[in-house]
Amino acid sequence: MWEHIVTTLGLSALLVSAVAWLARSIITHVLSKDIERFKLQIQKEALEHQIRFRRVDEKVAEALSQVYGRLYPFVRAAKSYVLELESSNEPSKEEKLEITAKAQREFKQCLLDNRLYMPNSLYERAADLARKLAQITSDFRRGLRQEGRAVTTEDFWATAVEGVEQEAEPLFSDIVAAIQKRLGVVDE
Repeated sequence: MWEHIVTTLGLSALLVSAVAWLARSIITHVLSKDIERFKLQIQKEALEHQIRFRRVDEKVAEALSQVYGRLYPFVRAAKSYVLELESSNEPSKEEKLEITAKAQREFKQCLLDNRLYMPNSLYERAADLARKLAQITSDFRRGLRQEGRAVTTEDFWATAVEGVEQEAEPLFSDIVAAIQKRLGVVDE
């Protein structure tokens, strides 16, 4: 009888151990599948995140490139307009004013079109430069008109050139440096 009890208890213990091992194996298998599924989901989300931000970075780079592409001609046109020394094959002051005005309009539109992808501080500096150049060219145009009527009392030529060289061009250089930094184009 003791033998029968011991055998029954042994078989019961063996059966319980087998069931426990089997349950543990099933749970481990299910959990490992859940873990693998979770890892794949995280990898997928990370990849989607990377792709989304890569697209945003590409849009930012494109926007900054377009803004620079319109800002440079505006600065160059304004500087050409206010220069005293001109060669005979250059456009007249009136034509240069038209070129400057067109460059200003194109820049302002480009700046507004790309505002969404520009850092705010860079947008503000570019808008400030546009206002500064507009003011310089406007004052210069007014000076030319007064000079034509022999009413001028100030050296508007020097004031305009000084404004471009000492205010606008350094601000332009700062903007270019900020764009390059944003795009990761920096000198070592």
